[in-house]
Amino acid sequence: MKVLVFGANGGIGTFVVRYALESGCEVVAYVRRIPPELIWGEHVELVVGNTDDTGLMTETMCGCDAVINCIGVSMRPFYEDQAAVEANRNIISAMKKVGVCRYITWATPSVRSQEDVRSYVTLFPGLMASIFLPGAKKCISSIVADIVDSGLRWTVIRFVAPKNSTPTGNVTVSFGDIRLRFNIARADIAAFMVAQLTSDEFVCRMPIIGS
Repeated sequence: MKVLVFGANGGIGTFVVRYALESGCEVVAYVRRIPPELIWGEHVELVVGNTDDTGLMTETMCGCDAVINCIGVSMRPFYEDQAAVEANRNIISAMKKVGVCRYITWATPSVRSQEDVRSYVTLFPGLMASIFLPGAKKCISSIVADIVDSGLRWTVIRFVAPKNSTPTGNVTVSFGDIRLRFNIARADIAAFMVAQLTSDEFVCRMPIIGS
């Protein structure tokens, strides 16, 4: 399987690339700038470009089987990160042009799923985001709405409070029906994202993950 990773040199993206390689995938890393240290070596095809370069994105996507988007959304309280919204739209557009159907990305539980059960897990993040991060919540909501309407085989993985902590390998999945701790290692998030490449369990679903 050949997978294209956006935001590959970010906090979660670097782990996604690592775990995708370990799982036997061919990996294409799409980054805005070359990382100071090329930790992947020659095992990864590196493409340097911006997400508004739709021609390069479409060309890069040719021959890929799946896309994992690890591009973050700014968490400045009242800032609306339209660049992240447009990046998502451009990714979806490029995928449709070349016929890549599998799309895996992330959001927060501030965006509701039809499967959600009313509980602390599903209600508290949305309340806090409305008060402290309204700009980010609005952008993430727009991103998810575009994904749901895309017609792709998508999975949106929701989480809050990612940490640079030691991975445990244990991830709790919930739609509000199971209690979990929101703190979760970035490496565990990445491993869960990569696992979706070979699983249909969460296709067109938005699981909340924690520890």
